[in-house]
Amino acid sequence: MYSTPVGKIDPAVNGQLNLSYRHVEGWRRFFGVGKSLDLLMGDDTAGPYILFSCFGPMEDEMPRGPAHGHDSDTWRMSILGTTNVGKYAYVDGQFRFQDGSISYPGDNVAWGPKGGYGVLVFGDRRGWPACPVDKKLQEQAAVQQKPFSDKLGIQDEHPSPEGSAIASTLGETSLGHLDSSFDTAKDWDEVSPGIRATVSLMGDRRVGPVLVLLKGDPSARVVPAGNLGTETLHVVVEGACTVDGVTKTYGDFWLNEAGAQPEVVAGREGLSHVLLIGERQELSKFTVGDRDQNWIDAVAGVAAKLQTLL
Repeated sequence: MYSTPVGKIDPAVNGQLNLSYRHVEGWRRFFGVGKSLDLLMGDDTAGPYILFSCFGPMEDEMPRGPAHGHDSDTWRMSILGTTNVGKYAYVDGQFRFQDGSISYPGDNVAWGPKGGYGVLVFGDRRGWPACPVDKKLQEQAAVQQKPFSDKLGIQDEHPSPEGSAIASTLGETSLGHLDSSFDTAKDWDEVSPGIRATVSLMGDRRVGPVLVLLKGDPSARVVPAGNLGTETLHVVVEGACTVDGVTKTYGDFWLNEAGAQPEVVAGREGLSHVLLIGERQELSKFTVGDRDQNWIDAVAGVAAKLQTLL
């Protein structure tokens, strides 16, 4: 079951929670001048925690936090603006997977002269707290983060001790991370006519999420309609789409409750899209119509192969 434990937003309507970076009323204040929204979905104990961040225009680089790591695998993307991690800078449509328990240099969230839209996924919510590299800061960080974990309703325990569990069709992590972009979509596998996708697993090895990144040609059915036993999160990265006759554009995102999943159809300029499936074991049970069976066979088949690598 999904929840938005921090912030006040409109409730779901007909099983769909509709959100947008253009409408951040009710989001919590973030670093004084920005806004953020916290979303939990999937398994009640080890499902993903997603942090959406939104900042107005700024010319100077956003300050960075100290070098640190998280027990959870993470995936972050800049939808608008630049996200800095050490010597790396990620701009619109670029993203980074980070192995859990591997520290990295100081980072920030998406910012820029046109504003910043960012998304950060902790594959296993239990491992979201940051652990600074500087041992002098570790106790202070733990004390500061514990009340927020309590507010989120996250159990105060470490994830599975097996280490990182990232498996992706994009390749393996190197030096703790894997970088890519929607600009590489021409090289992704075609899962059905006019639709290319990459599939990744992260977080808990049994109930963690499936991250599907999709590039659809104009008017393509990018995500089929069907029935699924877990929540799905959708984010428009570029272009537009229609969902139940409603147009979704750049900056829009939404969450469907478990059960009926409406189809996502690309607009006239095509669609770059993020689909996060809350619990991986439910993907193989995703029932769709005959015309879309190739899509589910391809995506679920790839996820099953990736699972054998963990």
